[in-house]
Amino acid sequence: MLGVDVALLILILLVQFIIYPAFADVERGVFGRFHRTYMRRISFFVVPLMTGQVALHTWNAWSDRGALAIIAASLVLATWVSTWVLSVPAHDRLAAKGNEGELVDLLVRANWPRTLMWTGVASITMYRIAGVGG
Repeated sequence: MLGVDVALLILILLVQFIIYPAFADVERGVFGRFHRTYMRRISFFVVPLMTGQVALHTWNAWSDRGALAIIAASLVLATWVSTWVLSVPAHDRLAAKGNEGELVDLLVRANWPRTLMWTGVASITMYRIAGVGG
């Protein structure tokens, strides 16, 4: 579980602070192709990690039933909701209209909840592994 949580934390930090802001620098004429390629390639990493994470944390919350396990599982579920309610629509708008500055800013803002939630999940997992949180 730690490996998956830390992998998603590192990935989301790279996306939030480096990759998404750099979208604004991609020339409009090539942005559509760039974005399609980015989405296909990043999905290769994100889909299995998110699927594994939800499975692991669901199992852990069900078997452990401790408060921290339930909080972590709830945060994982919330990342899925945030992905589908905020991030996917922001990507859809970028795909349709290109890298207009306001749309890149929207994507960065839409990604903050996932960044914070995955930070929380990884922090809880590290805390629990350290033996402090049971």
